[in-house]
Amino acid sequence: MEFTYHGLVRYGFGFFNPNHAAAMIACLLPLCWSVRVFVKKRELVYLAVAVEIVLYLALIFTYSRAGFIAVLAEGLVFVLLKNYLVHPEHSLRALRIFPNRKIAMTVAILTLAIAVSCGFLVRCVNWISAPDRSVTNRLTLLHGGFKMLADNPSGVGSGMSGLIYTTFYQPVESTLQYRTMVNSFMTFAVENGLMWTCLMMLCFALPVSAAVILIRRHKLSVCKSSWLITGICIISGVIVSGLGSSCFDLNVLGVDSGFIDYPDRIMRILLLACPVITLAVIFGIVVSEKHRLYEHGAILTGLAIVFLLLCVPGVVVSSINNSNGVYQVCSKKSGRWLKYVPPGQIQESNNAIVLGSCAAWDLKKLADFIKKQFPDDNIFIPLGQTSGLPVHGKIILCGKSCRQAKRFSEYEQYWLLPEVPPPEQYPTGLKKIYLSCYDESGYNRLWKSQAEQITILIENVD
Repeated sequence: MEFTYHGLVRYGFGFFNPNHAAAMIACLLPLCWSVRVFVKKRELVYLAVAVEIVLYLALIFTYSRAGFIAVLAEGLVFVLLKNYLVHPEHSLRALRIFPNRKIAMTVAILTLAIAVSCGFLVRCVNWISAPDRSVTNRLTLLHGGFKMLADNPSGVGSGMSGLIYTTFYQPVESTLQYRTMVNSFMTFAVENGLMWTCLMMLCFALPVSAAVILIRRHKLSVCKSSWLITGICIISGVIVSGLGSSCFDLNVLGVDSGFIDYPDRIMRILLLACPVITLAVIFGIVVSEKHRLYEHGAILTGLAIVFLLLCVPGVVVSSINNSNGVYQVCSKKSGRWLKYVPPGQIQESNNAIVLGSCAAWDLKKLADFIKKQFPDDNIFIPLGQTSGLPVHGKIILCGKSCRQAKRFSEYEQYWLLPEVPPPEQYPTGLKKIYLSCYDESGYNRLWKSQAEQITILIENVD
């Protein structure tokens, strides 16, 4: 797959997705800014300028709106921290934009001309007045992500967010396939749950808040000031980039992560390392200056308590939902399943297995219907392989999956909204669930008009 914009190739520079390349560029640019602002050796300054120009050009050819916004956010944070939050008596109060103003003007004009001529600036702006599907689909995904969090506050399982959304939460008319929630933080929240999400937010908020206090309230060495400002800028870019795409993906570290392209996987691991290393550097400087933070301990402790308290509702809601019945993903030897556990103590042998292939219904609606019909059973919906199913139980074959009836002759079979012509011979003991209001194919009407057979039970559920 090649990413394009109006017929122009969007370059990934080793990444499969150009948005991920833009996120890496956003992580590297603050280092260049800090070198030319804080370092006095002109050789290093000019080297940083050269690298910075290359990064700007690379960013343009990714055509990444999230990357552009991330760099803008980093620039604003850098100027704010350097010019307004640094102590007034600090020796580095003045911001040195470029080592040479003529070079600065030349580079700025050329970069702007390239950005305009290739359509990069138009792409970065026109989505505000005319949002395209790339934007609207993200909003739909975000809405679905909040629904998934409400249904599964303890998480749906690592690597399962895209599959669960596509199968159960995506609008019926949509045929898109997602691997993640196209948002690094929503993906983490949906897969790992509210508690770990709040703890992750605490890992970001606490060291960054302490770093801002140190920069604003205390005189630090030039080296520590530069590292803290750079680190906070990188974290700002990471947050914006993560909101725009699933570039920071923990699943890339797994043995069976689903990443086929080896270079892309290596680059994604390096990108994931950027916020980890940045937070480690910020935390190290904060710890080395901990004696300066004692008087601000109440603020930092209060911040930590707030985030820890936010973890409590996630645990409480999760326990309440688990007692009342929730969807939860569990691993089986044969793959992944979506399991519904109804109220009360249910025997493990009471299983209802759903094989769904209904064009008229999305599986979320189908699962809700199945729970009402079989309130005393555990409902399993295989998402992928069907080998290794339990030996006994009920099996509900939906839509075209009725064609697989011979494979499950040992089960108590139910056929729901079959999208196949009536067979010559029905399975013994078959029970049929008839839904006339969803009979788009017309096959159900053929079935209903047939002479009744002892093995067929027609249930008209409108």
